[in-house]
Amino acid sequence: MDKPRCCKDCGLLGIRSRATRELVEVDESFREHAVIPTGNGGQLVYEGRPVCAVWAYDLPSEPLAPNEASVRAVLHKTRECAESVVWQRGFTPKEHIEMIQQAKLLEWQREREDADRKWREEQSARQREWRNEDLENGRRWRDEDQKTLRDCHANEIRELRANTRSNWIAAVIGCGAGLAAAGFGYLLANWPWE
Repeated sequence: MDKPRCCKDCGLLGIRSRATRELVEVDESFREHAVIPTGNGGQLVYEGRPVCAVWAYDLPSEPLAPNEASVRAVLHKTRECAESVVWQRGFTPKEHIEMIQQAKLLEWQREREDADRKWREEQSARQREWRNEDLENGRRWRDEDQKTLRDCHANEIRELRANTRSNWIAAVIGCGAGLAAAGFGYLLANWPWE
């Protein structure tokens, strides 16, 4: 909801220079008493109608009688205005607009930096989670590999033991067969065949 403000208190209030048509700052005497500043010799340097620099209200189209009371009534009227900004003495409406834009830019940059910082923190947390998960997976895989290696080693030992028994049995059978063949050969050679 917009704050109720008077145009007289707003930094966007200005009057046009008759010479350059530039929107210039309205001094305190115009804001409070609707006295139009004059140049040397009492010449009017500015137009008598107030102007909102951002056209939040179309002040020139508001009915004004050619007197100070009418202008003062427009300037002192309470309005709901989203664009209103506190008047800072010595700054033109254009400079007030630039200050607003600068403040908005700084706010946008702050929000952007906050969002970026939050994103970086989230990414860092995710990386820590992934790193911890990788470490845990590596530990689990290493344990599984070691268990598999132990199982394979135990199987190899069992096979070697089985093979050792088989080799002894084969050696005994081989030796027995060799002795039997030698004995049979001896018998054949020494047997009286005649």
